[in-house]
Amino acid sequence: MINNYQRLLHLKHQNYGPFFLIVILIIALTIYICQNKIYDYANFVAVSDTDNLLVTVPISYSDTIHNAILKIKNQQYEYTVTNISELLYDANSQTNYQIYTIHIAKKYLPNEMVKVTFYYNQEKIIKKLIRFIKE
Repeated sequence: MINNYQRLLHLKHQNYGPFFLIVILIIALTIYICQNKIYDYANFVAVSDTDNLLVTVPISYSDTIHNAILKIKNQQYEYTVTNISELLYDANSQTNYQIYTIHIAKKYLPNEMVKVTFYYNQEKIIKKLIRFIKE
């Protein structure tokens, strides 16, 4: 008969490497989610004037444009809103919109089409996930 000491000597070694790797990855992902911030964004097509960009903005985004970050081709620009048109109505899409005249430092050719992206509503990822789950 084998005594307890000999039984302990012949126990096979357990490999906990994958378990620790998974735990470390979960901790790193949790820290990443809690620290990083993301934005909501809206894409528009602007038409260039001689010194300005004319951006057609649906009325649902009109408040967010004033405090947003403007990016064109992944480059961020400082901008000022120089003029906002009256409230207009598009019969085809049945939406209300306004035309924003935006001045940026970069010059474009007259009537050039430019894809612009406005980033707004900066939030931490965890808060956005909690808000998404609640909705």
